[in-house]
Amino acid sequence: MTDTYYLRIMNRKLCLLTLLLFFLIPGFAKEVNTENLKRHADLQIYYSAFPSSFISPKIANSNQIIQRKDLGIVNVVGLKRSGNYVPLAIHGNVKNIFQQKQSLHFNLVQEGDALYYLASFNYENEDFLTFSIWIKPHSATQENQIKFQKIMYID
Repeated sequence: MTDTYYLRIMNRKLCLLTLLLFFLIPGFAKEVNTENLKRHADLQIYYSAFPSSFISPKIANSNQIIQRKDLGIVNVVGLKRSGNYVPLAIHGNVKNIFQQKQSLHFNLVQEGDALYYLASFNYENEDFLTFSIWIKPHSATQENQIKFQKIMYID
């Protein structure tokens, strides 16, 4: 492998990290917006849902993220109050107003110490969705649920 190859890979990782820092990690916006935060004891769970089109094609390709106008992504991050990332066992579902349910299959994205859990879901324009996600830190015995609602729009 050449030095150019390694530079390209490092550039991709840096681009992903930059994107995640600004758009996908609600944890870094905790002082500004706590609507996307649930607390369970010393665990802070930050979550967000957004259209897959919000991610640049370059970042999506480098992380095998599929992009479609009717595909959304839910992001979940677990942090201790100290700011350390927490490994999670995570599963969930999303329902529309007709109670049609989709299972959420979360994939772990790790960049350095940062741990992000991403899952994709389908939606229609102006779809009112209810997310139910169960989270259990690897060090815990009890599972916690977060539930939130979001209206998704097709760009």
